[in-house]
Amino acid sequence: MVCGLSYASEKKDTMRSQLISNSNYNDVTFIGGLNSDNTKLINFSRRPQFFRWLEEWGEEFCKKRTDKLAKVKEKCQGYNAGQHKIYCSGDGHDCTDDKRKYNDMFADLDCPGCYEHCRKYRKWIEKKVEEFYKQKNIYENEISKLNINYSNNVHDPKVYENLKKHSSAPNFLSSFNHCKPGEDNKDESNIIDFTKPLETFSPSTYCKTCPLHGVTCRGDRCNDIDGKQPTWEDVLKGKNNDDNKTTNINIQMIDRSLQYFQNHLEKSLFKESYLLKSIRDQKWICSFINENMDVCKLNNYKESIDINQYITFKVFLENWLQDFIEGYYISKRKIDLCTKNNEHTIIEGCKCKCVEEWLNQKTKEWEQIKTHFKKQDRGEAYPIESKVKNFLHQGLFDSDVEKAIKPFESLDKLEESIECNATMTSEKKEGSKRDLVKFLLNILQKKIKPCQTEPDQKTQCHKSPPPDEYEESPEDDTSTTSVVPEFCEQFVKPEAPPPKVPEIPKEEDKDKRDEEKPASPTDDVDTDSAGTEKLPTPPAPAPVPRSRPKQRKKQKRQITPKEYRLTDVLLPSAFPLSVGIAFVALSYFVLK
Repeated sequence: MVCGLSYASEKKDTMRSQLISNSNYNDVTFIGGLNSDNTKLINFSRRPQFFRWLEEWGEEFCKKRTDKLAKVKEKCQGYNAGQHKIYCSGDGHDCTDDKRKYNDMFADLDCPGCYEHCRKYRKWIEKKVEEFYKQKNIYENEISKLNINYSNNVHDPKVYENLKKHSSAPNFLSSFNHCKPGEDNKDESNIIDFTKPLETFSPSTYCKTCPLHGVTCRGDRCNDIDGKQPTWEDVLKGKNNDDNKTTNINIQMIDRSLQYFQNHLEKSLFKESYLLKSIRDQKWICSFINENMDVCKLNNYKESIDINQYITFKVFLENWLQDFIEGYYISKRKIDLCTKNNEHTIIEGCKCKCVEEWLNQKTKEWEQIKTHFKKQDRGEAYPIESKVKNFLHQGLFDSDVEKAIKPFESLDKLEESIECNATMTSEKKEGSKRDLVKFLLNILQKKIKPCQTEPDQKTQCHKSPPPDEYEESPEDDTSTTSVVPEFCEQFVKPEAPPPKVPEIPKEEDKDKRDEEKPASPTDDVDTDSAGTEKLPTPPAPAPVPRSRPKQRKKQKRQITPKEYRLTDVLLPSAFPLSVGIAFVALSYFVLK
């Protein structure tokens, strides 16, 4: 730190000498940490590593959460370019719009920025829930070791005494200023309190859906339009038994955080999932009121985990499509990883049977959604297939869509394939649209055919998985790295660079080694010549894997004909030349 400060100064040498001469690291103290009085920095740094790391995690979490919520608030309830107040919903609609586009099934989103930041915040906070509960369990074990470590008398006794006051990780994290209510935590609707995890790790209140009749903004204030207008409940009253307008839709939505809240929730609200970690069972009832209103109610709503109890059917469908794309990619990736080299065999222990269950569930949900969609006559020009295409083409979560539809390069290529496939079958009808959701489900259904020969693993699919080594990295990288500047290397030795990955050898070099290397029993077999007699020729070299190369013995560097080796000079044929060079050197020395 001293090195860095001095380097930033114009008078580097003078500043450095002043800082070093007046600042002894062993005597530096500060007010804070776990001591209320002056704490020596050297003693503070000697605390058990886990507690130091957990404090840093808490500080980063509190600051990032505050920053992210501020960004969500800016995009959802901030000001536009003309400095006029905006009020958007987390599903991307302008709540001040008189046209109520959140009821218009084919209207594009007005506030994609609000939609994007609410979605990113939800994914980030789910990841933080997992980190928090893992460290919470470790904290309890580390606290129990304090008595043993304290007897060694290596660390500051005051630090240990203060650590013992915090019997749990939530109390420990709440003791630091960066996580206490203040200037950095003044948003009363999003206060950080680790003793109340359901509130601290909940979705943002700025991401709620629009009120049924919208809002009006005057100056900096925005209020719901109520008056004598009917409420959500009033609109739905008496519609439950009308099958022509009402549909019960039971769905399972991905929510990876719920498995950690088991002690705070009823078991009926969620299920553990080997494939998706945990899923939220949602029981919806949707009613078509008129051409300008089609609304849905979550019957098993729980305020602590659900952000909306009422939404429009348009929002419901778009939420389902986003969840479907995410779950589809996870399922497809799991199947791809379980399949050996694109063969129709499954690696032992893979839970591809769980993918089959997910497919069956989504097929059932999609049929229920399409049934309700047809209860409003929108005309032949506006089928649900067009709605799916329209929504996905808005580019709201392109990265998820691209990963889900691979190997197709784009949605357009996928749609061309659907049309081509329909042309070759009896499904093609004049003027009909192809069902993209159904097409994707059919693709995955073909991939899991080998699972039909596996033993029944139904019970194993309803348990949370171990840490998933195949999971994609979060969108926001929360890791930190410590890099020592070059000008400070004289004070702090830089870390040794990681060992280099062996380079893939050139084809000619590999061929030479393969002539001497015996054939491996795992070498690939040419399928074209299978069943025929082999010729007495050397086997073709096995392709070199790119992702995880096998460990091989260190090879000597190949010498080209233009290079000379030391052993060449020692050969008998080179002896006259060596003697001549020696005489020339001796003559030069004598003449000198």
